[in-house]
Amino acid sequence: MNASSPPTSLGALLSSPPTVYPGTKGTVQLWEPTQRVIVTRVVGVLTLEGAQAIEMATRRVVAKAGGHIAFHDWDEMTDYDSEARSRLTNVALELTKRIEAMHMLTRSTVVRLGVKAASLVIPRLRMHDDRRSFEQELRRALAEKP
Repeated sequence: MNASSPPTSLGALLSSPPTVYPGTKGTVQLWEPTQRVIVTRVVGVLTLEGAQAIEMATRRVVAKAGGHIAFHDWDEMTDYDSEARSRLTNVALELTKRIEAMHMLTRSTVVRLGVKAASLVIPRLRMHDDRRSFEQELRRALAEKP
């Protein structure tokens, strides 16, 4: 599987192609399948530029819908730059009252530790250990009416 194509099951759930932000260390893919839902997929290292793309999409969705549900498929993310982590944590803290839910899928130990630390201050953050439960929640969010 390469960075430009999503896992088959994720691609089947999201009918439109992602906006792709390629970088030298990793790639970010972004979808906005409904007014309130944002989906990201990171392959490789999340850099500050990738985090900024995620931030802009998040702010756009919150501005339109007043709140958002985030799904971060970071199963193939191997690491993140400290600036990227700080940027996304600060955005999540700033917008915490507008986060309806935040779902994370990752297997990287480094990324999991960062997500667990963030979950202490972001109450609606849920870590998924398997793709099935992550995609089940995504299906549920996509089926909801705005």
